[in-house]
Amino acid sequence: MDGTIRATCPSCNTGLKIPAKWAGQSVKCKKCGAVVRTKSAGDTPAPAAPVEQPADNAFAELGPTRPAAYNPFDPDVGGVAPPPPAYDPAAYHPAGYGPPPGYPYPMPPGYGPPPGYPYPMPPGYGPPPGYPYPMPPGYGPPPGYPYPMPPGYGPPPGYPQPAPYDPTAAAYPQPAPVPAPVAPLPPTPAPVPESVNGFKPGKEFKAVSEATAAHSRGKAGYQRGRGSSKAAWIGVAVALAVSLVAGVAVGVPYFKKLKEQANNHPTNPDPGNPKGGPASNPNRSPLVTGSSGLPRRLLFIQVSNYLYLNPLTTASMVNGSKGPDLTLHAANRLAHEWRVPRDKDNNQAFVVSDKEQPMKPVMAGAIDLFLDTCRPQDRIVMYYGGHVFTKKMEDKEEAFLVPMEGDPEDVETLIPVADVFAKVKACKATQKVIVWDVCRYNPERGRLRPGSEPMSEAVAKLLTEPAPAGVQVILTCQPGENALEYYNQSFDTLDLNKKIAGSAFLDLTRFVKGGGKNLGENDPIPVDDWAATLAKKVNEAAALASSGEKGGKFAQTVKVYGTAPQALTAANKDEAPAKRFEMPAPPKGASVADLVAEFALPPITGDDAIAELGAFPFPADTLAAYKADVSVSEMKMPGNKEKYAFQLAVVEGFETMRDVWGDSGRGKLRDSFTGVIDERLKKEVGREQDYLAVATPRVEQVLFLLEAVEPKKPQQSKRWQAHYDYAVAHAKARLAYLHEYNLALGNIKTEVLPARDPKLHDGYRLVSSPTMKVKKEKQYLVEAHEIFDAMITTYKGTPWAIVAKRDRALALGLAWQPYNSKGDLTPPEPPMAATKE
Repeated sequence: MDGTIRATCPSCNTGLKIPAKWAGQSVKCKKCGAVVRTKSAGDTPAPAAPVEQPADNAFAELGPTRPAAYNPFDPDVGGVAPPPPAYDPAAYHPAGYGPPPGYPYPMPPGYGPPPGYPYPMPPGYGPPPGYPYPMPPGYGPPPGYPYPMPPGYGPPPGYPQPAPYDPTAAAYPQPAPVPAPVAPLPPTPAPVPESVNGFKPGKEFKAVSEATAAHSRGKAGYQRGRGSSKAAWIGVAVALAVSLVAGVAVGVPYFKKLKEQANNHPTNPDPGNPKGGPASNPNRSPLVTGSSGLPRRLLFIQVSNYLYLNPLTTASMVNGSKGPDLTLHAANRLAHEWRVPRDKDNNQAFVVSDKEQPMKPVMAGAIDLFLDTCRPQDRIVMYYGGHVFTKKMEDKEEAFLVPMEGDPEDVETLIPVADVFAKVKACKATQKVIVWDVCRYNPERGRLRPGSEPMSEAVAKLLTEPAPAGVQVILTCQPGENALEYYNQSFDTLDLNKKIAGSAFLDLTRFVKGGGKNLGENDPIPVDDWAATLAKKVNEAAALASSGEKGGKFAQTVKVYGTAPQALTAANKDEAPAKRFEMPAPPKGASVADLVAEFALPPITGDDAIAELGAFPFPADTLAAYKADVSVSEMKMPGNKEKYAFQLAVVEGFETMRDVWGDSGRGKLRDSFTGVIDERLKKEVGREQDYLAVATPRVEQVLFLLEAVEPKKPQQSKRWQAHYDYAVAHAKARLAYLHEYNLALGNIKTEVLPARDPKLHDGYRLVSSPTMKVKKEKQYLVEAHEIFDAMITTYKGTPWAIVAKRDRALALGLAWQPYNSKGDLTPPEPPMAATKE
């Protein structure tokens, strides 16, 4: 029979395994402490010799133990007990080798050894009497005993190296078999798990076998002794239930409020349906409920990514990560606020943004079509966000709107404001509102290019005074001010979670509630009240952007000019809605996407936008002289290196600059820091300068190799001559920038920074400046500008001329400014002597 007796504790129902030799004795349950007496069976033979119980057995300390087996290296036994008479070290073969002839192979898992063979004991049990203990790890055999060495150790002197058994070899005599023990081997106890997930079970964690677990499970399948786990799951379920109830209690009123705000009136969501009930148009978005059929229209134009001028901010940026474009979202919010229909069958909101490529034909065409399709009963709003320039034309000064490709030096690429006013005057609409959100400037970015100067008196007059009678004009900033933009600016001192991103004027419309509330079909758009409420929010944001300075260094004032119409044409529901028109398509020209990809480079500064020239129209006949003549793969073929040395120098130069300014490199260029300037920060800055110490020689090598092949330039095609000029100009401009940036980092280590007020600022940020601080290396930029100027003339009408003019206007100077990383900003300081903080 088995060597153990299975029983159940009558007190705690825990399964017990009791050695058969303890039959008839009293044993103690280790879990509950109850004393249990087992019945003895007359046919149960006692084991031949007592077997030491494993340390992990729950009853190990209750049973008798035998003396430890002989082990000369056991500090408690070695040297006291003599070797057993049957000790034969040859019976233990090295790991990885089969046993010698006459010795058994290990039995398969689950099978006991055959009678008479001293098979190794299971883990946790000592060997039977007369057999040696295994050697401890790392110990050699005692003198005179050729005990197998642990892995990694050689055999003792005088003993041969273990080798696989070869029955044909006669070099080693066959050992005599080990005599069987005089008494039969005791029953093999159940093995104790060696480890579970790397942890050996000890007395504090009882290993539960499947048999014990099955015995101790109740009817429902839960295991006894697991009450704490069951209680924990009940606690989790109760917590989830409470959270669900709380969520319903809080969420229902919250979403109800959102719905009321979206409908602009909680009790009368649709002016065309005063009794309430379902909306008249099931396809209408909830944001425009109540606008269906109202005689209102909106034309929203915003140009953000200019070719030659400072870009506009259209997205948030937190820790260098740019958010989604907010232009369409802002247009939809204005349409909602002024109750402009945006139904599937009657959408009167028209948007021109970077997605539509707002070139002059697109912008001017959209204005014409919008004004021409208005009805006499319509209340219309035109919004323009972008840059405005003035030019002296004959004997008077005129203002111009700037499309995406607009060049301030070429009036043919601009749209006269006087023409817009003339078309607005001729429009049939009964109420006309124009919003000029111009002179845009983001203090966190600085002025990378022209176009973000404060509004002048001349611009303010030209945008307001020519307005026809009955036309209202909203000017989002006044002379001496900018229409401010932000990446992530707080505007509420009581709620720092309220942030502004993009145009302050546009984004703050979120917090002007009820501008279109209770509007009827015959009511005008409430321009004066709405603008007055918004002006307070814009002014508050500008004051906070000045970091609390007295009087505020930033100011932005929203004002309404012009006059409202004396009388409005009544709404007529029987008249067909105003015609929905298709936006004009940008002009088509030769495809230059592949050409631009050959010389495109990442922006030098992180805030600059990429010039989107791939779809830009260029005259096909002009580009015919710049056709491709050799591919990069052909240049790099074996044997072509000398033939295409000029082209390879250009290509490899572009590749190096792309690598230095790629994503991996840009991540090493900081543009701000917070906290005090301590040794930790200086060490970080030092590591960043280490990157510059590698990047700068790489760009210098590019310039050296390009200048080495310059004598070959006259023999090259016009395409590769243009590529070469652009590569050389950029290598010089980027070298100047790397030295300027290195100096800026050095100013942190030497603490040569503008003074800051710890109460207002918690760090510094790096912004663009038109003046470079480096002296000697500034000459690189001067030479780059000379090349850009020549390219504008030499390659006129081509992509190289556009990028040369664009990059020529880029400001590469850098300056540290105090700022508050939580959202408060300070405007650019005038040039001042550096002081040590």
